Amino acid sequence: MNYRILHPVKEGKRKYRFAAVGVNCTALKGRLSQHPNVEFYSADGILRAWIKNGWIFASNEYFWNGCSPKKYVGIHPFGFWAGTPDFAGTIEASFWHDVLFQFSAVGMYDLNDANYQFLYLMERNGFLLASHYYDAVEAYGDQYFGKDKDGVYVKIL
Repeated sequence: MNYRILHPVKEGKRKYRFAAVGVNCTALKGRLSQHPNVEFYSADGILRAWIKNGWIFASNEYFWNGCSPKKYVGIHPFGFWAGTPDFAGTIEASFWHDVLFQFSAVGMYDLNDANYQFLYLMERNGFLLASHYYDAVEAYGDQYFGKDKDGVYVKIL
């Protein structure tokens, strides 16, 4: 996974911590691997992600905050990110989880599918606390899943 760390105030607006660099992709697991080929567009009409033949792709400069919840607190350079810590084994998983959640209102998958992908990627990356992070998204993820309906849309290929 290729990404860069954003300046917390100038680029991330105290909300986003990372930006994808280039087009990233990963194989989908579980029922997601059978998802129809689609393209996901943001409210501004920009292609942000797509699923093709059991793989999910995301576009360059896709911003996300890492594992949620978190917020930048303080004044840069003396501020810090408060909230759920990010580790090498969680960054890729949090990225794809955020992509799946952003388009969950228009995607043809459910909360369990998105959370299973999150768990699979953390375990694949050797993150020892994967089950605890998974338990957290299982407990609190339904508050956010399927809620982002502000102009996001899907095109079936």
